[in-house]
Order: sequence, then C-alpha cells, then structure tokens
Amino acid sequence: LCELFDEQARSKRFEVSKLLFCSKMQEGSFAVQFILKMNGCIEHLVSLSFVMDHELSIDLILHSLSKSHT
Repeated sequence: LCELFDEQARSKRFEVSKLLFCSKMQEGSFAVQFILKMNGCIEHLVSLSFVMDHELSIDLILHSLSKSHT
C-alpha cells in the first residue's frame, strides 16, 4: 500500500513540476493571476513533500513572466 501511494505522489510531483517549469506567461495576460497560479503549483509541491528553495521559486517565477513584465 505504501509503495502504491509513494508512486502516485511521485507521479503527481512530476506532473506539477513539469507544469511549473514549463509555464510561460502569455503576453497581455494579468501578472497577478499568473503569479498566483505559479505560487499555487509551488504550494502543491510542498503538500506533496517537495520543498523548493525560496530563491529558486522566485527566480522561476521571474523567468516565466512575459517580456513586458520583466
């Protein structure tokens, strides 16, 4: 049973991480909504026992902003 849940959590962490690292804000969209979405993914990873370094989280969000917001 433990192995099954560990595998499911690992799979979910992968999916959320992939979404987080591949996200790019669309030009013309609202930065606040995008940042909240990114922060939600980071918090979801924390709930799955994956804690990302705070500085990395900030850098990841800044990198994913559209050119007009950087």
